[in-house]
Amino acid sequence: MPRNSNFAATATAVLIAALFIGFRVFRIVHPHPFTPYDSYIFFGVGIITVILLMRTAVVAAVPGSYTFPDARPEQYPQLDRATFDRCAAELEGMGFQKAQDFSLVGQGGVSIPSFCRLYVHPREKMYAELAQIFPAGRSPLPVLCTMQTVFDNDWSLGVGNNQPQPAAVFLRNPHAVGKAMPGKSPFEVWQTHREWRQQMIQDLSIQPQDVSLEAYRAHQQIRAQQRAERVRKGSFVAKLSMYYKRKAAPVYEWKGDWPKEAEKRGVRGF
Repeated sequence: MPRNSNFAATATAVLIAALFIGFRVFRIVHPHPFTPYDSYIFFGVGIITVILLMRTAVVAAVPGSYTFPDARPEQYPQLDRATFDRCAAELEGMGFQKAQDFSLVGQGGVSIPSFCRLYVHPREKMYAELAQIFPAGRSPLPVLCTMQTVFDNDWSLGVGNNQPQPAAVFLRNPHAVGKAMPGKSPFEVWQTHREWRQQMIQDLSIQPQDVSLEAYRAHQQIRAQQRAERVRKGSFVAKLSMYYKRKAAPVYEWKGDWPKEAEKRGVRGF
């Protein structure tokens, strides 16, 4: 999924282009002067066209699979090495073990300009990711640290020091719990992740799965397929409305079906 600023810019461009094209076509088939009724028809058709084009663009932007080619820090001159190395040292001090340095390539060979490092914590059965994204024509985004646990029964938990992403409303998985903690250190992310994880284990009777590079890749492919499927389902208009609502009032937590499932089990902590 594109970053929120990219999505908003794309949506605006699509809106302007669709209205312009629609107006030109409308004038060809309807050359006489506008009446109020004609205006209603034009703008009604224009809005429907814009929504359909935006939906097509969003669906196309969500890859259904990824590959993880090896990468080296030296390939990315914009990489914030000082921050990246500091976070890496902090993770390694907590027992995380480096598994791979890689970049992301989406479905169809679309390269996502980024440098990522995956860590595994075999004892805690937890992953950690350090990543920096380099959007075309823009300054690099800050180095991000995310920690993830993959449970059985398709549950997962991700906690990171990223900004909340309104565009996530198009992709939300009720079993993929998450929390955004902008600006927090890896240790603070670690503490919150462990607290939420223990609560999920208690409330949902689930257990963390073993960690490995192969298991991480397999899980990412499953989640990518689920996101691609979810973005095609449901009311796009409702999701679009929620997207703009989230831009105005960011939401930092997503618990999905966790509270509902916990209540079924007699847990009353929500």
